[in-house]
Amino acid sequence: MIVSLADVTTHHDVPTQELPDHTEFAPLSALGVTKYRARLPKSTHLEALLINKQSDVLVVAFHGATLRRKRPIPRFEWMRTIRDTEYSSLYFSDPCLQLSEKLELAWYTGWENLDLYPIIADWITQAAAAVGASQIFLVGASGGGLAALQIATYLPNSTAVPFNSQTSISGYLVKGTRYSAQRAYLNTVMPQLKPSTPLEDLPQR
Repeated sequence: MIVSLADVTTHHDVPTQELPDHTEFAPLSALGVTKYRARLPKSTHLEALLINKQSDVLVVAFHGATLRRKRPIPRFEWMRTIRDTEYSSLYFSDPCLQLSEKLELAWYTGWENLDLYPIIADWITQAAAAVGASQIFLVGASGGGLAALQIATYLPNSTAVPFNSQTSISGYLVKGTRYSAQRAYLNTVMPQLKPSTPLEDLPQR
């Protein structure tokens, strides 16, 4: 179902189109706002919101770290900033956060046997075709900035515009001192990559 942008304040105003698989994504080409939710492994879903203005530019946005007790998921960051521009826009919520209520940042990587970057890139390609865009800009801050940079490599001639991007997962420090984000990420998303040293013994700075 397509909703007029004038009738949308938050994503809760847009009905969700449920998809049985991420390969079934086929965004509508009509003007307005649509929201999609596709099944992924581990009882998770890839969720996206598309604002179609039939523009030559598509802006794709990724969120950063999410304080779960204050911001429920799905989270479509940048919507308030971009929605009133002349450009079509597409917003992704990181499905990795669905793996644990304690997880705040996962860089949109996916997990073992599921690489999210090419899947998201395919959705972007299809969304660009639906809105008639020949130019794609990917934006994000913090972990969303890394996602923008990574996914841009799958989209020829696209442009990544990261803000304060966390380009090194191992180098990200909460409040400049703590490795808590990496501990949560390794415990929940990539347990097969956990080091032999217990995570609790990783040094602080």
